[in-house]
Amino acid sequence: MSTPTLFTLGGTISMRLVDGLAVPTLDAVGVARLLGGDPVLDAVEVARVGGSEVDFDHLRNLHAAMTAAQHRGSTGLIVTTGTDSIEEVAAWLTYTGPWTVPVVVTGSMEPGGEPGSDAVANLRAALAAVDTPVSSEPVVAFAGAIWLGRGVQKVAGIGLDAFATPGRPALGQVKGPAARSASATKEGAVVTAEHPAPAPATVLGPPGARIARVPLVGAALGADDLALRAVAVDADAVVIAGNGAGNLPPALASTAIELAAAGTLVVVATRAADSRTAAVYGYRGGGGRLVEAGIVLADHITPHQVRVFLTVAVSRGLTANAVRSTLIHHLESLT
Repeated sequence: MSTPTLFTLGGTISMRLVDGLAVPTLDAVGVARLLGGDPVLDAVEVARVGGSEVDFDHLRNLHAAMTAAQHRGSTGLIVTTGTDSIEEVAAWLTYTGPWTVPVVVTGSMEPGGEPGSDAVANLRAALAAVDTPVSSEPVVAFAGAIWLGRGVQKVAGIGLDAFATPGRPALGQVKGPAARSASATKEGAVVTAEHPAPAPATVLGPPGARIARVPLVGAALGADDLALRAVAVDADAVVIAGNGAGNLPPALASTAIELAAAGTLVVVATRAADSRTAAVYGYRGGGGRLVEAGIVLADHITPHQVRVFLTVAVSRGLTANAVRSTLIHHLESLT
């Protein structure tokens, strides 16, 4: 009989306290056993690192392991990782799909190996999201809510209710106690939210062999262009986390325009929580001037998510023009 498969990357859900500090300790079977009794999941360890240690090599290995499990007939794919990386892991899994079974990402804000952690509830919610899918895309199950994976953001540094899709409602909620087979492993029944389903994501397919270089630079009051010039050398594309509707300080804007004129794909998203950009302003560094110079304003997507999209696209060997047009097509589908 096929069962869901759990893939672990480490993160707080895998941690115990050592000398007062949380460190990755539990392997995949250990994380599965947090549910109590014998594991009801097949368990595969991909890595055992902190959330901020996850990198694209880990994600390539994760994709390969998930693909193999899907081919073996797994009924669902659950990924646990550090909450610092959930936003990008969920985006990666979306853009490297499609998947033929439910994909759910979760983790915890408290060490999973310690009493009273939120890890158990989140794992049960992930199982519920596998049993009752609310989307054909990867989702994030956390603190009783189910979120669209490619839109999720970490909105709390230490609070348990740590994820949301700002400006968009949850896809569903996990309500009340329920049992899965003979053992109570599911947090409860999934109640689907009553609102229109989001437009389908642009799925790029499995990551290619090419290693992409897509740096991310943040705008700040009075910022100069030193960091942007340094990271743009040999970059496949550059993402800038801009201000407001997608605006940049003058020095940063001048260099971004210079890079775009030289053929580098420059994408400006916003550090604002709702991820909305628009070519509104015509002052030096305003979004309207950036668009006139050939810079792409990324609307409805965070800087980290658009960086993941570009990394996957470049890895698949698309030409620079194809990467740009594919990104624009995806952004248009989000509006």
